[in-house]
Amino acid sequence: MSERGISLRTLATAAHVDPGHLSRVLRSKRYKTPSGDLARRVAVALDLPEDFFPEYREALVIGRIRDNPDLRDRLYVCLSRSDENTAALFEQMHPRPIRSQHEATLP
Repeated sequence: MSERGISLRTLATAAHVDPGHLSRVLRSKRYKTPSGDLARRVAVALDLPEDFFPEYREALVIGRIRDNPDLRDRLYVCLSRSDENTAALFEQMHPRPIRSQHEATLP
């Protein structure tokens, strides 16, 4: 936030979230972690792509897996393999990360 010259209160207002809640999330107090929706709203408030933070991308992936048992089972088979071909198989399915430039977490 300091890099962008924005206060926590201003960011919270722009992201439509209570400043106290955002403060606890950013400090990880009371086991608060950012939801996918909060991560998306903060990214948009900071004029970043909505999928900038990994918490949003993770929530989207988990949601899709929960909604699609076939996808869940195929991913399980792929990820549960203990041989060296697992990485090669995954690389064939998805040759490059979708958002490799996005390695940030919430500010």
